[in-house]
Amino acid sequence: ARRRRASTRTVVPGPYIPLAPTWEAFAQSRSKNFRRTVKRKQSAADEAGLTVRLIVNPSAAQIRETVGRVSRESWQGARGVALAATAEGVRFYDAVAATSGEFQIDLAVLEAEGRCVGYLLGLRQDGVFHAFDTGFLPEFAEHSPGSLLHYRMLQLLCDGSTVEFNFGHAHDYKERFDPSYRNKIELDFYRTPAVAGLAGTVGWLKRRRAALMRVKPKQEQGVS
Repeated sequence: ARRRRASTRTVVPGPYIPLAPTWEAFAQSRSKNFRRTVKRKQSAADEAGLTVRLIVNPSAAQIRETVGRVSRESWQGARGVALAATAEGVRFYDAVAATSGEFQIDLAVLEAEGRCVGYLLGLRQDGVFHAFDTGFLPEFAEHSPGSLLHYRMLQLLCDGSTVEFNFGHAHDYKERFDPSYRNKIELDFYRTPAVAGLAGTVGWLKRRRAALMRVKPKQEQGVS
């Protein structure tokens, strides 16, 4: 208000998972179905020759070759909505890679014959891993690249150094990890009050629809 900028302030659910000092302890806090799914997915990935490798504090060149290239070839890139595939995104990731000491960059890459086919990039600070960006090549969708990367990252983080896996924005696919939720505030700035008002209304409608979609399956399950 002091700078006379139009903005919207929203309170949204923030999904996160409390971690444990070991993967075994964490796995025991999850359902038996979750543990079976992890083993099944990882076994199938091993048979297909897929491996997950962690790169700590990657260089700008490594981010371009993994995050940038996969983003361009992903379905987000095909639709023109992949941040890393834009000129602004390249500058942003270059700036992230150049930042040292403030946080640790963790880049998990899913590889097939040495080629990156999926990635999960996050920032770690004060014992919290903040998942920031993920993507994969469409031809590997049957192997559930996103799940494989999240499973492996969870295993690596359960080493006593990290206490929380923060998912960032809420998305339907994150429900399979049975996360906890807490409210967080998001502040967005816009060029005009009219645009801010429209964005606020659209955002409310999306959140309302997401809430209704979460309630409906639970009601149907209760009836069954």
